[in-house]
Amino acid sequence: MNPTMVTILKIREQLIRLFKNYENVALFGVKLLMGLFIFANINAVGNYMEPFGGLVTFGGGIFYTAGLAALFAIAPPTAAHFIVLLAIMLQISLSLELMAIVFLIGVCILVFYCRIEPKKSYIITAMVLAYYLKMPYAVVLTAGLYAGFSAIIPVVIGAAVWSFLPMFGSLAGTQTAAGGSGLDVTQITDTLTNIATTMEDTATGNLQWVFEAFFFAMAIVLVYAVSRLTVNYAKELALGLGGFLCIFGGIMASSVGGSGANILGIIFFSILSVAAALTIRFFDIALDYKKVEYVEFEDEDSYYYVKKVQKMRSGETAPEIKRVLAIPSVPKRKPPERPAPARGTAAKDKARGSAGRTATASRVGAYYDVDEPDDTDGRYIPEYRPSEARSARKPAERSAPRGKAFKATPEPKRNYIDDDMDYDDEEWNR
Repeated sequence: MNPTMVTILKIREQLIRLFKNYENVALFGVKLLMGLFIFANINAVGNYMEPFGGLVTFGGGIFYTAGLAALFAIAPPTAAHFIVLLAIMLQISLSLELMAIVFLIGVCILVFYCRIEPKKSYIITAMVLAYYLKMPYAVVLTAGLYAGFSAIIPVVIGAAVWSFLPMFGSLAGTQTAAGGSGLDVTQITDTLTNIATTMEDTATGNLQWVFEAFFFAMAIVLVYAVSRLTVNYAKELALGLGGFLCIFGGIMASSVGGSGANILGIIFFSILSVAAALTIRFFDIALDYKKVEYVEFEDEDSYYYVKKVQKMRSGETAPEIKRVLAIPSVPKRKPPERPAPARGTAAKDKARGSAGRTATASRVGAYYDVDEPDDTDGRYIPEYRPSEARSARKPAERSAPRGKAFKATPEPKRNYIDDDMDYDDEEWNR
């Protein structure tokens, strides 16, 4: 591996290890910086009521902004966005009618999206911050790569908030200059009509954000679809194609909207956004496509095609890989068919033994030897083997214990003595 690449991988591994050790602190710092940027831009509106002037301007507004940013960092997602909504309402509090409309819109966003998708709702805040840095495409590409189709909704909401936020500030200033501060019941109808007309003119007159939102959604779909392919460098190819679509969409939106945006600026910030998305992808996972292996195997139900790509690691942390040859699976053999039993006494004894019945000695001196276990039901079948022994009496019947050889023992020999006659054992036994 290239020494430069090894050095880069070492730095990456050290940063990842440092982030894992201080993950909570790092996330708090990211949220804090995000809150500082957001509340600094919101506080620039400045159309607030006089009772809130001392709170907002205390210490040049630094304490107010830092306090809201700290609350935004430690609060849950839904509560954090509610704090943002309160800050916006405070800045336009000179027009109570407009503040009520903004409150209704914000509550709808919180209830119908932020409460359902709390983690993905941070994409809305990230879009507003990325617009401020002129790099909204970075959030679009990263969201399409990791969040998929579900990122379309927060991206569109973020684009709409960025487009309408300046309108709310200017509208609050216009309403204050025209009718003063506070709520005038006699003019509430005219005020609401004026606000609705201004919002309609802003929505229909400035179509740039509509085209931008449309191309953002198309870029998310393209990035997610291409990243799911099984080709090499699929994720990187998806980010590249998404960047080209963002450049085309930015140029088309600026032309239709008549904003006169600089084409070179759009291309530059689009390339910078792609580089930022690739950097996030590199720190998430780095793959070595020069070491790609394909594995195929099957089981009783399915056939599997597996693509193995090794991760890129420096020599210090690279694991030792051992190759183990796979033993081919042996197909299961069917049990041998049991032959039909022969006719006769032995066949009857075998049938009785396989059915679990008690086998008894039917002849004098009979032996029951145990055969091998049957392949079908696993039982032991005794086999009848007569002997040449003879006896005057029939021996006592005994059960043949399963699994052990058994010999039916005949009744012991006896000498019968009469009062008048004396018989010898040998003569009597004949």
